[in-house]
Amino acid sequence: MPELPEVETIVRALAPRLRGRRIVSAEFRCLRVLHGDPDKTAAALAGRKVLAVRRHGKFIEMQLDGGHSFVVHLGMTGKLLMNGTPGRHTHAILTLDRGALLYDDSRQFGRLELSAGLPARVRKLGPEPLEVTLEEFVLRVHGRKTKIKALLLNQRFLRGIGNIYADEALFRAQIHPQAIARRLAAMAENAANVVAIELIAAAQGCDFHAPMTSSTPLERVRALIRERVPRLEHDRYLAPDIASAAELVRSGALAATTEVALPNLEGTRT
Repeated sequence: MPELPEVETIVRALAPRLRGRRIVSAEFRCLRVLHGDPDKTAAALAGRKVLAVRRHGKFIEMQLDGGHSFVVHLGMTGKLLMNGTPGRHTHAILTLDRGALLYDDSRQFGRLELSAGLPARVRKLGPEPLEVTLEEFVLRVHGRKTKIKALLLNQRFLRGIGNIYADEALFRAQIHPQAIARRLAAMAENAANVVAIELIAAAQGCDFHAPMTSSTPLERVRALIRERVPRLEHDRYLAPDIASAAELVRSGALAATTEVALPNLEGTRT
């Protein structure tokens, strides 16, 4: 299923070829992929000029003169081909004043729609992931009881994200897909705590991620944290061993164990 990056790539390739072109005629061969009457849609498209091509989430919008938009959702196998040869899976042909645009879709999961401006279902989508600010994102997450991956896939929350990039983003952020969204603030604090522990390791010339025995100073730091920080049984997706590491570091509770001068962690964040 094409997601935000794939659709953006298609838009960037098509935009310079379609911008300024006029639609001479339109032909629709499959009612399943078209929202609306094929004859009326073809008549309304004829003579329209393409003003711009842009992406809206996973949708491709061709902005036409007269305030109309021709919107394409590629589904799983949809393709937009410039000057291609029509075949058995070609379900729409827009003949232009220079060339032609074909819509191919073997599984017919895509959708084409002509409307005055963006269709209502498209207007209801959430903001672009690349445009929403961190502050706005936090506000949108606040109070959400759903799992974070399901929330990212909700197109009314953020538009354009699908399975692939939701998984990749969560993996890079080290957040479990089933973690409850409203607990992300606690996860963010844990991320800051990880940095605190790694700074302790760096101060001792140790590799925090390397295997260690219980006799090493850093392992004693880990053991102390495990001893003093209760496990968070209510949410197994948070990191219980470092849940209050920053507080321990700032209070100086680790100094006696590490026997080194700890770095100043004030203001440390990821």
